[in-house]
Amino acid sequence: MRAALRVDGESWVPVLETNATLTYCAVLEPELLASSGPIALDLQANLDEVMAYAALRSANARALEAAGVRYAAS
Repeated sequence: MRAALRVDGESWVPVLETNATLTYCAVLEPELLASSGPIALDLQANLDEVMAYAALRSANARALEAAGVRYAAS
C-alpha cells in the first residue's frame, strides 16, 4: 500500500494505492461470449474484500482530515 499527495492545479489530492481487489467472481462459458444475445451472469460478490477496502479508504480519509488535508472523495 502507498499513500501520496498529487498536485492538481493549486490543490493537493490524496492518493491511496493498494493491491488489486477481487470484488466479483463469475464463470463464463466460451460459447456464451460468441452468442448474439444478452449474457446473464451469476456474479459472486466478495464482500470481505469490498468492505476491507472501504474501511481502509475511510481510515485514510480520517487520517488526512486529522492532519489538516481536505479530502474530496472522487
